[in-house]
Amino acid sequence: MKNQFLFIVVLILFSDCTQNAEIDVSYHNERIPTLNCVLYSDRDSIIADLSFSRSIISSEPFEKIDGAKIELFEDSVSVGIFKKLKSGHYLLNYLPNPGCSYTIEASTGEIYLSANVKMPSSVEYKLVRIDTLYNISNFQFNPGRHKDSNLWLSAFYYSQDSDSTESKTMLGGIYSNSLFLDQFNRSIDSWDRFSFLYDKYLKVLPVDTLSVVNISFGLMGQSKYEVAVLAISNDLSAYMKSTILAFNSDMFIDESPLNYSSVQIHSNIEGGIGIFGAINYSSKIFSRL
Repeated sequence: MKNQFLFIVVLILFSDCTQNAEIDVSYHNERIPTLNCVLYSDRDSIIADLSFSRSIISSEPFEKIDGAKIELFEDSVSVGIFKKLKSGHYLLNYLPNPGCSYTIEASTGEIYLSANVKMPSSVEYKLVRIDTLYNISNFQFNPGRHKDSNLWLSAFYYSQDSDSTESKTMLGGIYSNSLFLDQFNRSIDSWDRFSFLYDKYLKVLPVDTLSVVNISFGLMGQSKYEVAVLAISNDLSAYMKSTILAFNSDMFIDESPLNYSSVQIHSNIEGGIGIFGAINYSSKIFSRL
């Protein structure tokens, strides 16, 4: 009887504490100028996208910003002004140089946006061997030599379609020491194989030592392969990781809505939001013995 009384008292106390709550989502309607631009070491065409953000519950298209002046600086010296490509999209023909620092400035009569980035140096790596018995290829590199950037890696195989057209497909598994790989976008099977999720690239954790990291990819029975290592500026790497995490959260919101938490997308744009980043893309093509 005493236990029943205590249960009723607790129930009343919790009932008295409950109340209706109103959630203020008015801030989602704020229009924030957004600038997105990525420099590539192997491309002489630079695209900048300029628009206003929109409400997360809106189905309307993004409002593009036209008539802006967008200028790129290399080591504080102007290298050109972007020309309008189409609504909200601007183009500059210029090939960035590894090791140089870049500043982008975008302005209209009402907004001024700016950001800085350094083009990472290229990654030196080598193919060690191809184990045809176990269908594994090995290569190695020194991530500790690239402290000014983050390394992302992947591998591809080439095959011919029925019409003899050559196609390029990403490999689905990688073998490596887990100490060197970020865990946010990988899964592990019983053979310690890291499977790609979402973006098909794996992020290498920053390391202080100059020790060599050995990476192995499972082969697919084809004769031609390509290994790609991307040295990505720190801000862009953080942006990529946050967008993948946000995508992952959105995928499972219906399954576990009570555990859902929004992911803050990384930005380095002063005066607005968006990303200004740089990628130094290195790849090697090899044939299976």
